Amino acid sequence: MLGRPLTPVGPELADRVLTFLFRLKGDFVPDFRLIDYLVALMSTEQSPALDGSPASADRLKKDLDDLGVFDRRMSMYLPYKLRPYAALGFSGFEARYYSLFESLRDDMTHAVNLQGLITALAFKYIGEGRWTHADIPDRPLRESERRQVFFGAAIGLPTFYVHKDTDNRFLLKILHQTKRVRQSHRYPGYLRVELLHYRRALLETVARDGADLIEMMNLGNTIDDLRRRIDDPKDCSAQGKLTNGILADQHGKSPFQMRSQEFNSAAERYYREDLRRKHLAEALDFVAEDIPRLSRQAEHDPETREALAAILQGMELPEFFAQVQWDWLNGSLPEDALRRFIHLMLVMEFVEGRRAA
Repeated sequence: MLGRPLTPVGPELADRVLTFLFRLKGDFVPDFRLIDYLVALMSTEQSPALDGSPASADRLKKDLDDLGVFDRRMSMYLPYKLRPYAALGFSGFEARYYSLFESLRDDMTHAVNLQGLITALAFKYIGEGRWTHADIPDRPLRESERRQVFFGAAIGLPTFYVHKDTDNRFLLKILHQTKRVRQSHRYPGYLRVELLHYRRALLETVARDGADLIEMMNLGNTIDDLRRRIDDPKDCSAQGKLTNGILADQHGKSPFQMRSQEFNSAAERYYREDLRRKHLAEALDFVAEDIPRLSRQAEHDPETREALAAILQGMELPEFFAQVQWDWLNGSLPEDALRRFIHLMLVMEFVEGRRAA
């Protein structure tokens, strides 16, 4: 209020008086998990986590362990990190920035597609020599400068600030394409950036620099979907759709028209009941799409046919699955049928894995 931070003072009566006098509505946090959960470890001056050299993460964990703030035996926490082949026997990437999706098919599919596209684009940048490690400094201050956007979005901040003399050239290039960037009046020496326009600039950067990858990976629909989510977050983003689901039975109320306990209880009911059933139904739909292929496989493969016969016990595969689907969604699936369905899933995974190999 009036340029000063105002936090809860403790006694509930005093907080109620302040709330009434200043008409405070509290905060609506879009993604509390990313604030409550250890998503990223901050680098030290001596051991940046992402300095591009082998075992940099191990050196950082040792430093933090020596400082008494982290146990070096634990996994390295980063929003997006490499899976080291030497330690695991396979390579790849692990993402920790996902929380919850309203739809597995409509939300999670595009999220995974986008992750694959951005990873491929990063390799393209490296292969072309367009960007080097020096263009994205690994010092703690610059690391926090780029991470603030991520965590600021998680708590719903509409703006963020970047030092006008930052040496993060990759970030500056994106800011040059971002509309309505101006000098900050509140923080001299910093640029004020609106998150909405920054997101649009990010999307255009990916669409332009990764045009060949988008065509090759057939991800035009994912880019169009992302544009809708940015332009209409209330109805199209994962957060917006989840919020709409929570408020479906609240007679047109917004989160700020409800007490925090009332809204959080409505959210818990939605997650445990409506959203759980929706996710189950979607998952079973995915299985249903694979049933015909499994039936065809059984016609030509004695091993698969024998396994299915033990599971189905005289029933046809479509008939068995339809019964399981109905009972599961209605919460009445018997234990024996559940066990047989688990066996069916194991057979399906075995067949899919062999086909993929």
